[in-house]
Amino acid sequence: RRYLQDASKCATGSMRRPLASAVMLAFSPSARRFNRHEIFSLDTGRQFDIVPRLLDSLPLPNWPVLPAPTQHPNPTVKRKRTYAMLISYNGIRFPGGYEYNPSFPPDKPTVQGLLTSRMLSLLSMKKLWVATAGRTDAKVSAKAGLISFATWEEIPLKFVDELNSRFEGGEIKIHGLQSTDSSFHAAFGTTSREYLYILPILRNEFSNSDQLSALTDVADCMLSNVVGQELDYIGISAGKVKTATTLCTFENAECRYYGTNGPTDTNNDIVQGFSSCWESVCQEYMQQGSQQCEYVGCIVFKVRSNRFLKRQMRKLINSVLLDASEVLETYQQDPVQIIAAKEKWKDKWRKRVHTKDRGSNDAAPPEGLCLWRVAVL
Repeated sequence: RRYLQDASKCATGSMRRPLASAVMLAFSPSARRFNRHEIFSLDTGRQFDIVPRLLDSLPLPNWPVLPAPTQHPNPTVKRKRTYAMLISYNGIRFPGGYEYNPSFPPDKPTVQGLLTSRMLSLLSMKKLWVATAGRTDAKVSAKAGLISFATWEEIPLKFVDELNSRFEGGEIKIHGLQSTDSSFHAAFGTTSREYLYILPILRNEFSNSDQLSALTDVADCMLSNVVGQELDYIGISAGKVKTATTLCTFENAECRYYGTNGPTDTNNDIVQGFSSCWESVCQEYMQQGSQQCEYVGCIVFKVRSNRFLKRQMRKLINSVLLDASEVLETYQQDPVQIIAAKEKWKDKWRKRVHTKDRGSNDAAPPEGLCLWRVAVL
């Protein structure tokens, strides 16, 4: 509000020039892209328009292994039952995942708010607490998100179909329901989470499209160099810590490049079926009237870790792309030089993590991020 007031003073000439210039700079497109890689378009809606179609067409990951429900020695005693559900949702339709914010419009509930209200409409309970295995930001999607809840009622098998019918717009989809041990809690009972980040590259906006494969290879090498190491990722996060520690251990971190000029090696898919889904969705775009696909390619990141900090995944994507681009520029994008100097640059991103500097890195757009799956046992 203060910036808008100062901008109005600037327009009427009642503000000093240096401050007026600073205000105008704050509203300029270049300021909005400060410390964000050029591969991200200012028109994020157009760039990530293909992501929901890709996520819908990808096969569903397997159910995590859940603890079996324990039988009470006295079956006549009525006890609460704990259930787990596997859900997916398109995050672009929600202002947030599971954290309520008073600034959210009342007609746009969070994923947790909408899911809870629909579940209560099928149950006789007046209150219900839904626990989740991952708290996603606004516009972040989920493919196989895990939730848990406890109820005095025995949930019938038809509950899943009836609940899915309550989401007429397909905002949320329930893939199954299992009874689990009463001690299980989705937020605290998981051992790791896995995220995908799908980054489509617009054909007419990224000038270095010929170097996308090399950029991906360098980024993949940097990420694989931190796998298995317990590092403090406070600098690759929003900094507002709600966890007991900021130490994280990546169990897996990789990225792949998918072009649009021909078939990709399906044996090296980052997730099962991605290459075929990417090819078919690109064909749909061409069938809609365009002579060639609007996208020149797609970079897909996959990271599995024992914990994630707030905005850690989005900060990771942008920072590793920035560092990979610097490597390409340093060695004149010559593959021979890059490979020969691998020992010099492979630790570049890990050194960034060690500096814990949050000011030199912006977050990647949320539309490409997806909670892929979680592990329990």
